[in-house]
Amino acid sequence: MRLSRRGHGPRLDHGITVGDGVFETAKVLDGTPFALTRHLARLRRSAERLALALPWSDDDLRAACADAIAAAAADPANAARASGGSASRSPAGRAR
Repeated sequence: MRLSRRGHGPRLDHGITVGDGVFETAKVLDGTPFALTRHLARLRRSAERLALALPWSDDDLRAACADAIAAAAADPANAARASGGSASRSPAGRAR
């Protein structure tokens, strides 16, 4: 779930090359993502409909949200934005 230092994912990732994937965006109130359980459930349903495997547990995604929120809070220019999580149809993440 980590990007390179340049902010790039794998160059041959199908989700990047053709834009195939799912995402969720959650409002953050006082450092807490609103309705995160519902957002994660919807992310999983959306991925399932496209036959995308999410290789991360909900705990992994919650930790990634917490990391993104902390990073955004540390940078005043990004304080109002945080990323919730996404999945792409890369060969490593493709459902079998």
